[in-house]
Amino acid sequence: MISRGIKANFLLKSKVGCAWSWNMERAARAYRAVLRLVRRLPAETRPYYSKYARENFVNYREVDDSTSLDELFRRAYTHTTWVLNKYSIDEKAAHKLKEICNS
Repeated sequence: MISRGIKANFLLKSKVGCAWSWNMERAARAYRAVLRLVRRLPAETRPYYSKYARENFVNYREVDDSTSLDELFRRAYTHTTWVLNKYSIDEKAAHKLKEICNS
């Protein structure tokens, strides 16, 4: 017979694991959306912005607090639209990223 403590610990870990998995999938979708938007930038700027996006994705991969993650997603959308506006690209192109970051 499994003790209550072990069973509760297992259930907690499985819930945390599901949340982590969903957040990682959401982060991967946001990263792909950002890279798609980088392709719309002038050719000479693409390497810089794709590397910048990758570095940020890697730097924040250990964050697991949902409040912090939501803030990071909002910041990703805000920074992306700023870059699009800087190069006179309609920010409506980022609608998919907005959906991902606001979900």
